[in-house]
Amino acid sequence: MGSSRWGRVMLCGLLWQAAISRAETWKCEEDVDGFIQQLEVSMEADRLMGFRYSGSTTAFDAEVAACRLSAERDDGEVNWNLQGHTTTISYAGHSNEQVKVSQMGTTLIFDLSGAAPWQCGKQAVSAATIAITQDEPHCHSITLRQ
Repeated sequence: MGSSRWGRVMLCGLLWQAAISRAETWKCEEDVDGFIQQLEVSMEADRLMGFRYSGSTTAFDAEVAACRLSAERDDGEVNWNLQGHTTTISYAGHSNEQVKVSQMGTTLIFDLSGAAPWQCGKQAVSAATIAITQDEPHCHSITLRQ
């Protein structure tokens, strides 16, 4: 009876360890003409679990002007819809605000143009599109909003 219980404890520990090892955080940063673009995504077994985007600059004065946008799967204010290789993230209370994320292998391409970033300062510039690739420190395929 004791060895059976120990075996279950070991199995639970191994399953927990496997679940933890599948959760990953990807981060990238890129300076686009003085506008710092940062993206952090949480992935679990090739599934996007959440993201945090920030676009900031100090180009116009000493103060940092920043725009932010984020979503987490466990947030009740956000709806997630997967169709093929594209996830559409909709924000509750903002009827037509959406972020679309396309996945191509280990690259995620974010179309942020359908959602208004939060906490934007007057001089801040945010990305309309931005891409991140696993194990790459630099964001790419960045298009700034006009």
